[in-house]
Amino acid sequence: MSRRQNFTSGVAWMSAGIWLEQVLNFVIFAILARILGVEAFGLLAMAAAFVLFSEFLVRESISEILLTFDDLSPERLNSVFWLLMLLGVGLSTLLVLVAGPVSPFYGEVLAGRLLIGLSPTVLMIAAAAVPVAILRREMRFQVLAVRAAVTGLQIGRLS
Repeated sequence: MSRRQNFTSGVAWMSAGIWLEQVLNFVIFAILARILGVEAFGLLAMAAAFVLFSEFLVRESISEILLTFDDLSPERLNSVFWLLMLLGVGLSTLLVLVAGPVSPFYGEVLAGRLLIGLSPTVLMIAAAAVPVAILRREMRFQVLAVRAAVTGLQIGRLS
């Protein structure tokens, strides 16, 4: 396959993956809102805002450097992985520490507990960031699209 065809195929797969992930997220969002009710869903959304910001910091940070180097040595991959894990542990710890002040801020004890319960997802994102960066680097967008769809379906089954 030529470089142009590879790029076009990659863009198509990434677009399909993003659209499918967004549709699945919307469906899960709607189902959770219906099941939980307004108050509980609002509390979940308030806690999730902190967690999603932390996940963004992990996902869109250090792993991006892997896309710029010509040669990926095992040492470099290992260093980036452990830096991301350190960042993930730091952000997860920060979320747990912030849970105390979040409860009175929102006037709900449950908001802080939800924040603590959701904080491990930051570590999961950190652990997956290097493999995802490698797939992006190798332009294996089909695998990433399928991964996003399967992950969305698995989350949908849990809710």
